Amino acid sequence: MRLLVFLAAAGVAALTVAPAAAQDATAPAPRDPGAAMFKQLDTNGDGAISLEEFLTRPHGGGPVSADMRQHLEVRFQQLDSDESGTLSPVELVGAGRRPVPQRTQ
Repeated sequence: MRLLVFLAAAGVAALTVAPAAAQDATAPAPRDPGAAMFKQLDTNGDGAISLEEFLTRPHGGGPVSADMRQHLEVRFQQLDSDESGTLSPVELVGAGRRPVPQRTQ
């Protein structure tokens, strides 16, 4: 009798878990935050982030101080690994894996 109860419980558990596992397999992948950030920064939609786009978008398009502009220009040059003058998605996503240098006061 105990074996019968165990097998029945195991069968119910299998029927409950299987649909949940199937849902997980078909669920869309979570949004890529790097892609969303790139799209936000690439204001002209050309697939690359220019220095001007890099300087204005993080600050809502408002003016930046001379100190902040210098810091952002240095960071842009560090990210622009192929020295093309623009940032590709690969360069920007790689930025999250490299340490950000400290600003000098």
